[in-house]
Amino acid sequence: MADIMYFLQNLAETFDITKETHEGKQYQKHVEECYELAGRLIRLYYPNNELEKFVSALCALHDVGKLLPNWDIHKDQRPLHAVEGTEWFLRNREELKLGMPYEDMLAYLIFSHHSSLLVPMDVESFLSRYERRKDRYFEAYQEIRRLCKRIRAWDLKKRDLSVKLIDAMGMFKLADIASSMNIPDSEIIRQYMELEKVETTIREKIEQRAKKKMKQFDGQKFRIQQDIASINKRHLLLNAPTGWGKTALSLLRVANLKPFKVFYVLPTITAIKEFYENLEGIFGSDYVGEYFYFVDVELLQKRGDSLTYDRDDLFDIYRYFIPKINVTTIDQILLTMLQSGKYYTRRFNFNNALFIFDEYHLFTPEMMAILETFFNEFSKLYKFSLLLMSATPSPLYEEELQRVLPDLKICTLKSEYEKLRRHRIEYVDDTISEFVKNKIDLLREKRTLIISNTVCGAQKVYKELTSYLRERKIVLLHRKFTYSDRSEKEKEIEKADLLVSTQVAEVSLDISFDYLITEIAPIPSLIQRFGRVNRYGGIPSEVNVFICKEETSYPYLSNVLNRARSAIDKLKEGLERKNEAIYLEKSFWDFEQFFKEKIDKAKKEIERRGIMQDFYSYLIKEEKMLHDFLGREESWLAVPDLYLDNVNILFNKLRELRRTRKYKDVRNIYTQIKKYFIPISCGDLKKAQWDENLRCYVVSNYDEKLGLLSNDNLEEALKTVY
Repeated sequence: MADIMYFLQNLAETFDITKETHEGKQYQKHVEECYELAGRLIRLYYPNNELEKFVSALCALHDVGKLLPNWDIHKDQRPLHAVEGTEWFLRNREELKLGMPYEDMLAYLIFSHHSSLLVPMDVESFLSRYERRKDRYFEAYQEIRRLCKRIRAWDLKKRDLSVKLIDAMGMFKLADIASSMNIPDSEIIRQYMELEKVETTIREKIEQRAKKKMKQFDGQKFRIQQDIASINKRHLLLNAPTGWGKTALSLLRVANLKPFKVFYVLPTITAIKEFYENLEGIFGSDYVGEYFYFVDVELLQKRGDSLTYDRDDLFDIYRYFIPKINVTTIDQILLTMLQSGKYYTRRFNFNNALFIFDEYHLFTPEMMAILETFFNEFSKLYKFSLLLMSATPSPLYEEELQRVLPDLKICTLKSEYEKLRRHRIEYVDDTISEFVKNKIDLLREKRTLIISNTVCGAQKVYKELTSYLRERKIVLLHRKFTYSDRSEKEKEIEKADLLVSTQVAEVSLDISFDYLITEIAPIPSLIQRFGRVNRYGGIPSEVNVFICKEETSYPYLSNVLNRARSAIDKLKEGLERKNEAIYLEKSFWDFEQFFKEKIDKAKKEIERRGIMQDFYSYLIKEEKMLHDFLGREESWLAVPDLYLDNVNILFNKLRELRRTRKYKDVRNIYTQIKKYFIPISCGDLKKAQWDENLRCYVVSNYDEKLGLLSNDNLEEALKTVY
């Protein structure tokens, strides 16, 4: 505390540090609150380190531009205090007598504390534009320009030091945000502490869940889960059958390792929402957060489209990874690793964290390349641990992970696979559409999951079934719904007689059907789909999985599907002889031969661009980064014409609010607009119209029951549904 008081006393000789610089809060109070939290965090992560003095100075000086006479909290138009404060600091630092190293870095971070970490050239370009503003305090910003020249000469090879300084910036920024939002520091610091009595709570919840799903608690399985969770290795890779209890093991691993933070990384938003609710029941809502692109819409819908949340700050709490346990997507983790935007606000949380990657086999080769690069760069700097889980282990990914993580322990529960025989499969030389017409009696009686490889195929089957089976509860779920409409579909899954879906139902959903009808897909994908059938049952007396031929090879390569087709007999025979241990057969992954080259190519591109080699933010639009680096299909957001009037009304409100500085109201209106967004592909783009007012695409071929249609004749597509 002595350092912060020293810095404040020095400032008080020049400025009035009782000036109101945040709503209802004086400068001195804000600084003290910042240091109270940031100081505790820096001591937690880097004890006995000179970084605490650096953080003290950053807390004391980051908003010094607000103390200049032309900055007034009550004015709508104000000079940029980060720029003004940096110039002032550089001109006056000798008088401040800081007596500390890294003063240039301190100045750079004062400049950057509301922005990404810009390279010197971008800082200079920004200054050239800013110097045209009439409300600026200084005539010119020559000291910042000189700083840019010195930045270019910094030794960026001091990896350990630069990581610690940027982590210090992240901890300070979290404290800055918390003070601005009036979140008590105790509420945040407890998210980094060990949870009390968590082992007992976890066991109780595992027992309750087992009795609900399987009618009994398997004590022997629980002991196996405990033994694996307590393995004295930093990184674990677990291969276990679907429904075995990987979730229970992951919870026990959390209790065993006692990390500062936990990141549950799941493959779909549907899975995140379900898992978040389960974790809430174990750890309590105060310790669990969920974050994905539409999480603000999710929060708004839970609160009934009100302009006031129960907690206005939940969105920010989630997006900055503040909770003890964060349920999120691989995209959010990788964007932080790639140093996208204000990455520093989140990355320090990766230190001493436990990452739980569920269904890691679904990663694209490009995602594996990012993970491998990060593990290489940070495994010695950050004391993180990994738990990777799958029911269909990828031989190539296992090999890649072992190479970059020498202490990785692989646990393949072959004996558990050998105990199970839940599926009898049959290949039929019909499309799904043709096949279901001959199975109407079965569909009238049995709860059935139907998976098409394409949205268009799923829509077609759904339309046909709704005309044949009007008395049945039929749900259609795929990715081409608006978030609002999709959320309504997800609520209906539990009570659905028939669920017609795509790959979104393939993984991480704890649902069980009597029968599965699926299009042919790569064998590992088929095995994942099998896992949604007879999930907790015994040996079936008849065929309960029907594999149909494809209508189109998309999104797979035709030769991959042909290989899968030729392997089905081997799969059937293996089930007879080995039970589900056949699912571990490595030859089913022969299509991965193409992935190795993609991984190596992606790693070379990351290296070529110098990502993770310095501390600067990588500035590229998030959508482009997802496509270029994560291997995602390129996509855009659009608004269905069906909801265009609603969106225009909200957009006009947003335009009016932007003239004010009411961040929460602006955020809320934007969130209400987001619930009408739908992702569209390059093919969909051809039919979309650009709306100049909204600055986004509008699609006309949308229906709330079917989603986005590829059929140009909307009336023809809908006539069997209505």
